[in-house]
Amino acid sequence: MKEKPILYKDIMVKAILAGNKTQTRREKGLEDINENPDDFVFFKSGISDSGKKMILLKDTKGKIAVYSNSPYGWIGDRLWVREAFKDTDDIGFVPDENTPRYLYKADDYMNEWKGWTPSIHMPRKASRITLEIVDIRIERLTDISEQDAIAEGIEIFDNTEDGTFDLTNPDSYIARDYLDNDRYASTDNAARSFLSLWQKINGIGSYIKNPWVWVIVFKRVM
Repeated sequence: MKEKPILYKDIMVKAILAGNKTQTRREKGLEDINENPDDFVFFKSGISDSGKKMILLKDTKGKIAVYSNSPYGWIGDRLWVREAFKDTDDIGFVPDENTPRYLYKADDYMNEWKGWTPSIHMPRKASRITLEIVDIRIERLTDISEQDAIAEGIEIFDNTEDGTFDLTNPDSYIARDYLDNDRYASTDNAARSFLSLWQKINGIGSYIKNPWVWVIVFKRVM
């Protein structure tokens, strides 16, 4: 088992802590095929002689692109979450039994304090969240299903008047539009909500090229 760091924005840290986020999509490591993503199609997946899952894509000329690992590890490996934080040692504050040494911006804890340390600088010892990869695959970004979009941790709002809200029934809910400054702005399905979140993080129009992404399915173990 290997451990690797993974960066998360505050809003996604909150979703993980709430148990609402069990998937993440990342482009890292797929830059070669994402120069011309339309030139590739999924071919097949399987298990290598070493017991690792292999993912094969095929280009328009029949050339095979083989992926037997990802920058984030493989099934059974663990990811420790890096998030914006504050080390109270750095500000001369002595924590007591009710105040931990590390504070996290995602908790909205004492947010009147400025100067949160960016997630990229978080050391392993400060991380409070560890995830275990339970599945991994490659797919095009906009191929995300409605249920997978929900598993990405997007915010869902009840859209019923009779208490029949059901995550398996898209007619019973609406989902947050992350590109609107209104906290409760919504779109009519989870997949569109996810693409608005993707753009919020990666830039307006960043989904248009429809890149190939790693789909990492995980469970929280700490």
